[in-house]
Amino acid sequence: MYKLFYLNTQGLTGRRTVLPIPRPPTEGLSLWNLLSRNIGKDLSQISMPVALNEPLNVLQRLCEELEYSDLLDKAASIDDPYERMVEIAAFAVSAYASTLSRAGNKPFNPLLGETYECIREDKGFRFIAEQVSHHPPIGACYAESGNFTFWQDARVKTKFWGKSMEFQPLGNVHVLLPKTGDLYTWNKVTTCVHNLFSGQRWVDQYGELKISNGRITCKLTFAKASYWSAKRHEVSCFIYII
Repeated sequence: MYKLFYLNTQGLTGRRTVLPIPRPPTEGLSLWNLLSRNIGKDLSQISMPVALNEPLNVLQRLCEELEYSDLLDKAASIDDPYERMVEIAAFAVSAYASTLSRAGNKPFNPLLGETYECIREDKGFRFIAEQVSHHPPIGACYAESGNFTFWQDARVKTKFWGKSMEFQPLGNVHVLLPKTGDLYTWNKVTTCVHNLFSGQRWVDQYGELKISNGRITCKLTFAKASYWSAKRHEVSCFIYII
């Protein structure tokens, strides 16, 4: 478990509303020429043009998963353990909310030992993350508030399959609710970016996400979209006792 130390907030000027540098042009870049020689390989080991990245790194993206931390605050205030699990499940799903409009670019890989700190007075938590391994890339993060403690290790295996790119997370997420003593642990599902070279790119998540908390378990099934179905981003939830 990671321990969060006091973060110095002096000199902070508030939150930015736009990124400081405009997105560089990508005309003339051919994804096919870059990726066709690496089908089936782990793309984390392959250098890509900087224009294909968004102006954020993986550590900052980890902090985005706490955008709906109010669901954890609500869970901490609920007495019924099954209703608490429902809120935790909603929080686990909310981590994928920002991926819907992020099909075009990938975040930068941080340098080994690089850190990112974020204090959200409006949401009542503080967050710190560090890149703890370079090959393979592994990030670790920790956040705490008066209602919850959150931590995870982020490891992703990336593969290119011709027309799509697949991201397979290997780490786990943990949430502790001090008021109830409940510890929740879950895995992450696969994310896939479709239509890399033609048409409108879109993101899909699929697989099984299982949340464990003692004898109470929640199974979230992210349905895999198909080209013949108009249904996308469907998630089913089943809570049971072991």
